[in-house]
Amino acid sequence: MTLGQELRRLRLAQKITKRSLAASAGITEAAIWSIEHDRIVSPRLFMIADLAGALGVSLDALVRMVDHPPKDRLYVRQEPVCIEGSIL
Repeated sequence: MTLGQELRRLRLAQKITKRSLAASAGITEAAIWSIEHDRIVSPRLFMIADLAGALGVSLDALVRMVDHPPKDRLYVRQEPVCIEGSIL
C-alpha cells in the first residue's frame, strides 16, 4: 500500500473531503490529490505530520502500512563530495 492509498483510506473512513482535510492540514487540495494519486511519492515529513494531525491519527498510524517507493522513484539530493580540496 502506498502513502496515497493509506491517506485516502483514512480520509474516506472518516468521511472527510479533500477540501476539508486540506484546510485542516494547511496544505492545498491539489497536494492531497497528488499524494492520493501517487504523483507525490515522497512528501516532506512536515506535510505528512500535518495530514496525520488533521486526520487525528499518529504519524506512525499514517505510514506504518506504507510500502517503500521503488528506488527509481526516490528523489535523493546528492551533494558534491570534497576530498583534499577536489570536488568529485
